[in-house]
Amino acid sequence: MLDHLESVLANESVAVKSGQFIVEVKPQGVSKGLVTEKIFTSMAESGRQTDFVLCVGDDRSDEDMFEVIGNAMNNGVLSSKHQFLLVLLDRNQVKPSTIWMIQLRQ
Repeated sequence: MLDHLESVLANESVAVKSGQFIVEVKPQGVSKGLVTEKIFTSMAESGRQTDFVLCVGDDRSDEDMFEVIGNAMNNGVLSSKHQFLLVLLDRNQVKPSTIWMIQLRQ
């Protein structure tokens, strides 16, 4: 399927990526990390803040989202009053019913 999509969409401005049990087709330059960053920026510009951040991922396609949240914590975009719940699903390491949850505070 990946090869077929790459062939059919070769002249389109999209990125075709494969991951663990997924194939993603999205506009070039768009990522979960970019969307997360835009949400934080928009909220900051409007003077709104979050009380809680939930981040769920199970594949490499989620790594940029986790990175943006980590950078926001390190750069003070998200203050120490924020609570974070990162849910990491690893199909290779755990049973399907197992979810790893890590609660972080800056």
